[in-house]
Amino acid sequence: MTINRRAVLAFLGVGLATPALAQAPSRYAGAVAFKHGVAAGDPLADRVILWTRITPAEATTGEIAYRWRITPTGKPSFFRRVKTLTGEGVTTAARDFTVKVDVGGLKPGTEYSYEFEANGVVSRNGWVRTLP
Repeated sequence: MTINRRAVLAFLGVGLATPALAQAPSRYAGAVAFKHGVAAGDPLADRVILWTRITPAEATTGEIAYRWRITPTGKPSFFRRVKTLTGEGVTTAARDFTVKVDVGGLKPGTEYSYEFEANGVVSRNGWVRTLP
């Protein structure tokens, strides 16, 4: 067997990646609930903080993936476009499965409706208004 540069680099790459793969938390795909509701705070003219806690049905050390969505309230019309902002992330047991999102790019003095989703379960809606 001949040792060439390519073989050495491949061996080193596998060796470096193996610890990362062994320590990567698994995704929890079981049932979840939003038992603590949703909350919003620290409103500014162009941003707010959204919060929730995802409660897994069983103890887990894995990650829980989530999505969030925030939309201006009121009816859209030909002259009024509605811009929905969305995002996603993961939370872990180290954070007690809490989620805190700093949402920017909002309009001043506007009321918004927001919600979270995890493993197919959607939280109740929350409402928040940005400062004028």
